[in-house]
Amino acid sequence: MVFIAPAQPQDAPAIAAVHVAAWRAAYAGIVPQVVLDSLSEVQRTAQWRRILAAEAGWTLVARDGGRGGPVVGFVQGGALRDGDAGPGDGEVGGLYLRPDRRGRGLGRALMAAAVKRLAADGMARLFVWVLADNRPARAFYAHLGGVPDRTQHDTIGGKRLREVRYRWDGLPRL
Repeated sequence: MVFIAPAQPQDAPAIAAVHVAAWRAAYAGIVPQVVLDSLSEVQRTAQWRRILAAEAGWTLVARDGGRGGPVVGFVQGGALRDGDAGPGDGEVGGLYLRPDRRGRGLGRALMAAAVKRLAADGMARLFVWVLADNRPARAFYAHLGGVPDRTQHDTIGGKRLREVRYRWDGLPRL
């Protein structure tokens, strides 16, 4: 049983651990290895403390085994931050799982919780950015009905990477 709820400040170290492990697994061979090797749970914990203390957006955590279980994934979202955002445009800014939890429906459960939160916040459309070379993530969002609508480039660790934005006109029913 997985329990999904809003993240609390004390969740920052657990979120950071998931974040680092997920990046290392998902972006191996995509993001320069030196970047993945330099990821620090201590630094990410400080970053997550700042994020969770801020009032912009929201973060939901998935706990294994119920309310008091360990954090095994998280999703972050809010209003779309892109320059072409309109009223009612929401985004999932990040969805990460512990690598040993992939392929078990946890990502879909987190997306469903995010969609429910976006609907409660008055959002009518959903957007998410994904690295173009992250084929499993692209397949996941396409399977959920997302349609590529825009690309851009970002530089991570000196490497230029293409990102693809997926769009749902109307919030998906998950």
